[in-house]
Amino acid sequence: MPEGRAGLWRLGGLKLWLTRNNEEWAFSVERGAPRDVSEVSFVPMDVVPVDLPWRRTVFAEAPRVFSLHPRVPDRPVMIPLPGRLSLAPGGRVEFTGVVPAWIEVRAGRGAAGIVLGAAAAREPRDAWTGTPEAGRLLYAAPVPAVRAPDQPAAGRDAIAAMFCLRNTGDTAVAADHVCLDLRRASLYAGAHFLRVSPADVALDGNSDRATVTFDAGAPGQEPSPRKLAGPTVSGAAEEWPLAALCENAGDFQRFAGGLSQ
Repeated sequence: MPEGRAGLWRLGGLKLWLTRNNEEWAFSVERGAPRDVSEVSFVPMDVVPVDLPWRRTVFAEAPRVFSLHPRVPDRPVMIPLPGRLSLAPGGRVEFTGVVPAWIEVRAGRGAAGIVLGAAAAREPRDAWTGTPEAGRLLYAAPVPAVRAPDQPAAGRDAIAAMFCLRNTGDTAVAADHVCLDLRRASLYAGAHFLRVSPADVALDGNSDRATVTFDAGAPGQEPSPRKLAGPTVSGAAEEWPLAALCENAGDFQRFAGGLSQ
């Protein structure tokens, strides 16, 4: 970080602002019109918006370098299917969903770097699945999944998540969306956008459960993708009630002062 200047990084509609003095780093997020080109620039301090909400980290002596790292969302994501899907016993189908990437900002070098903050590359939307009495707060994917191997409409600020839906029971099951916790997957740099390990979603009408398991290997759509980060949540499998994948889910809004548990 040059002395006396602020760092500005743009990705899509996201603007990340960074400032530094001898004892602290300050990090803030601003959103504007989406851009196709990402860029990093260092600008005079007097062009920094005066009303930005800053998150400050104090050091004994602030490091001079910073780094940016792509990350998966910090809670599960609800990815809608392109309409209600019914699967007969033994039926299977593959989809690819698009999930916004998160950007983590660190001050310092390598493993000793301190996290200053993180932000979604696209404006995140909350979603709720379950009943009003019992459910889970998730993020909502911006667009429905597409049938694989169709190329998803993902950009440089998004993650492509491929998943296979299978009916492992002996009765027909239906789903309107899937719920994926990408913290259980590894993150890779693809040729055009980020990718995660593929997921297997086994639907069982006998137990009324959906079991989600992420592959330990790299996504197979591209040769030798570069691994950026490993799973941050232990355990490859997670179970969801089949009711959580049906139409009782929807957008969830929290107003100022609102509380959810």
